[in-house]
Amino acid sequence: MLATLVVFVAAERREFSGLLRRARDVRRLSSPLSFAAAGSLNGAPVLMVANGPGPALAGEAARWAMAEREQVALVSTGYCGALQRDVSIGDIIVASCVHAPDSGDVYAASAPVCDRAHHSGVVVSVDRVIGTPEEKRRLGRDGALAVEMEAAAVAQAARETGASFHCVRAVTDGVDEGFEFDLNAARGADGRFRTARIVSDALLRPWRGVPQLMRLLRSSGRASEALGDFFGQCQF
Repeated sequence: MLATLVVFVAAERREFSGLLRRARDVRRLSSPLSFAAAGSLNGAPVLMVANGPGPALAGEAARWAMAEREQVALVSTGYCGALQRDVSIGDIIVASCVHAPDSGDVYAASAPVCDRAHHSGVVVSVDRVIGTPEEKRRLGRDGALAVEMEAAAVAQAARETGASFHCVRAVTDGVDEGFEFDLNAARGADGRFRTARIVSDALLRPWRGVPQLMRLLRSSGRASEALGDFFGQCQF
């Protein structure tokens, strides 16, 4: 009997930094994606793919990863923003379901087996960065825990193929935290972030934008490590 292949789908390679340090026999794969690597984790075969932010790019990554592969568990992972005040930077969010308000779709999500501390609840999935506290509080008024950009597309790919679906995220910004720089304006025509645009936008407001950008970089590193610690003790 073939072992289940666990496919982790993120937006950026750096979201895998903690996981890559814990996986074994990692090898880079040739692919049309921004990043693809195979290895093993906790005795199970794993595939890690990243293709940029948003549902279109995440859907491409998920479908490429599942092509001609059987017994797949799809895991949408990476960073998220908190929608509640009791959710802190570095906390792990395990989705019980993913809500895509733009389409009205709701996707059930299965939880991995893991004893590490985490929050469990609804994750909101939208095709834009939520950069203001006001919009975060609006999205969280019905109790949703976090917001991100790719999970709904990964869930849809799982629904189409019958794969199991999981969503495990780590928090990089709190519900009361906003950004002076416009991350949405920094996305190119292909949907990917343009780093130079983000930096230049932050430099236009150096007294606030630069400290916010540095804080986001630090919290992103913390979130990546939290994901690695969590997945290092998980079974799917």
